[in-house]
Amino acid sequence: MGKEQTDGERKQKIRQRYKGIAQDELTIIPADPVDDIFTSNEHKRVGIYARVSTGSAEQTSSYELQKNYYEDMVSRHPNWELIEIYADEGISGTSLNHREAFMHMIKDCQKGMLDLIITKTVSRFARNVEICAHYVRQLRLLEPQVGVLFETEGIYTLNDSSEMQLSFLSTMAQEESHNKSQSMNRSIEMRFERGIFLTPVLLGYDHDEDGNLIINEEEARTVRLIFTMYLAGENCVKIADTLTSLERTTKKNNKVWSPSSVYGILQNERYCGDVLARKTYTPDYISHKSVKNRRKRPQYYQEDHHEAIISRNDYIATQKLIDSNKYGFRKASPDIKVIKEGILKGFVQMNPLWRGFKDRDYLEACHSVLSDDDYLNPSIRFEVSKGDFNFSSYQVAREQFVTNSRKICTNVSVNSMKFSFDAVNAMRVGIYAEILYHPLFDIMVIRKGKRNDRHCVKWAEIKEEKYRPRRINATAFMPTLYQLCGWNEEYRYRIDGYVKEQNGEKVLVFFMDEAVVRIKNGESYIDTYPEEWSNGFGQHYYEQKAKEISMFQPDKEWKICEAGIVANKPDFQLRKQDELKREYSQMIEEMSRREE
Repeated sequence: MGKEQTDGERKQKIRQRYKGIAQDELTIIPADPVDDIFTSNEHKRVGIYARVSTGSAEQTSSYELQKNYYEDMVSRHPNWELIEIYADEGISGTSLNHREAFMHMIKDCQKGMLDLIITKTVSRFARNVEICAHYVRQLRLLEPQVGVLFETEGIYTLNDSSEMQLSFLSTMAQEESHNKSQSMNRSIEMRFERGIFLTPVLLGYDHDEDGNLIINEEEARTVRLIFTMYLAGENCVKIADTLTSLERTTKKNNKVWSPSSVYGILQNERYCGDVLARKTYTPDYISHKSVKNRRKRPQYYQEDHHEAIISRNDYIATQKLIDSNKYGFRKASPDIKVIKEGILKGFVQMNPLWRGFKDRDYLEACHSVLSDDDYLNPSIRFEVSKGDFNFSSYQVAREQFVTNSRKICTNVSVNSMKFSFDAVNAMRVGIYAEILYHPLFDIMVIRKGKRNDRHCVKWAEIKEEKYRPRRINATAFMPTLYQLCGWNEEYRYRIDGYVKEQNGEKVLVFFMDEAVVRIKNGESYIDTYPEEWSNGFGQHYYEQKAKEISMFQPDKEWKICEAGIVANKPDFQLRKQDELKREYSQMIEEMSRREE
């Protein structure tokens, strides 16, 4: 075995190898020079890409000028052959949506039909950095390669130095588009702030020379028929079929109606003379996708903006009826009920099928039965007799800090609610329960329910002679409860509870202000606690006792089964069904005669 090389010897060999060989011993075969597209005699099949940013008549001249200019440019180069002018009119450059000519050009390149694309500027080709870079690189990798000439910037993409220049300029073009989008949004916002609203075409209305909405009486007859039939109890399918059979035309002169078209008319506030601006907005200036505005942008509402086709009373009744029908009600507004007597005084019955009530409705219902004394929290003092143990320096540990699989609690999300096994078995009131909420005290109570009561939910089922919790679909009332409790709809919450009982009367109590936030962590959830809880294990013993006694006073008649009374007064009058049916039958008869 030879002697191992030292580290110095290895380094010396590396130095010797990298000295290379003499230049006269090496033959260098030069690469073909980079093609100069303006001086080369090589035949080039050329495609022109032109785009104007709007489809207006004024921009037509811009397009024609671009077209003529590039036809002359190609004709001045005898070795260039114009294959096609690809033109998009009225299309934004920030996305590829609807840019049909652009995509047709790319497909022709992939088929080997083009060698060169000429366009005026980077911003005409694409105002999106990602789109620009993607297609330039894709075209360069084709066989044969396809280069893009950006005339204004003097960039030819088959040159090695083009990529950094192109990346910088396409970024600038994207930022320019962003600035224009922000400027346009601010301009629209300023118009709305001053009550200057956009008034798109709408069935039942025309525009005068100033752009104001004026009633088109013939079309308005169709609108009135739609609202009257719906208020009379007819569904959107029947209304659409009726309009089709009568050959009533849409605003686009279509005589075939769909239920969705009818539904859209029924929900449009413009028919009662009002205007709601900013129903949708575009969060991404690149994709241009419009989304429903769920309070992410300011909205602007003006009453009596123009002459109404439908009375405000009938419009409000229609909206209530639409909400009601989603959850199986046959009337425009179910009653909101509140408990007037007993320890549950001021508690509002949560209707599991009705989403029409807002947080203010529950607050008003609660206030409607409370007297001045009910707003005063009684000052409860505890005196320790001589010889009794004094708990004043002790705290009652929060249930939330105790890890226990057997716990009375409920887990809620903005869509559902589910009580624990111990909760349904601690109550043992049956498979139906009623949820009540006190919006001032922030307390939720569960009491026994009845199967046929619309205010009750099926919260359990019986299996193997035991009550098993059942998930409650709460999409109707839970968003309102979240608002009342000041919760974030993106989170789940867990609320621990306990049973209160006196003389055979039993309720399940949950203090909603002690809810624990549950944050998803993989397949499970992590419980998080309010920062103020870090100062102790819980409430002081006597404070906790005072809180429970002030709510469930032992010397007070509980009346747990007290029925709720109607608290709400509807802000509309629903006309009689017979009257409405006669009215729309007469409308149909008149329309049929006119068609004949």
